[in-house]
Amino acid sequence: MADSAKKEIIYRCPVCFARENDVVLHRHEDSSYYCVKCSFTGSVEEIREMYADLKKKYRLMTTRVTMEDLENW
Repeated sequence: MADSAKKEIIYRCPVCFARENDVVLHRHEDSSYYCVKCSFTGSVEEIREMYADLKKKYRLMTTRVTMEDLENW
């Protein structure tokens, strides 16, 4: 149980993830992260904000949307 508290969180690049690529971010010494594929650089707060935007994109993935729902939306 104590080992799980020591694990570092692995972040994925939100720019690459939006393009459906899975790239792990690397960490600078000053606690910012960067992507080796698209040269994205950002802090943890910026990454989490971009993750929240991506969640909006996929929020209706498990629900069925009918034509009537689209017209009333």
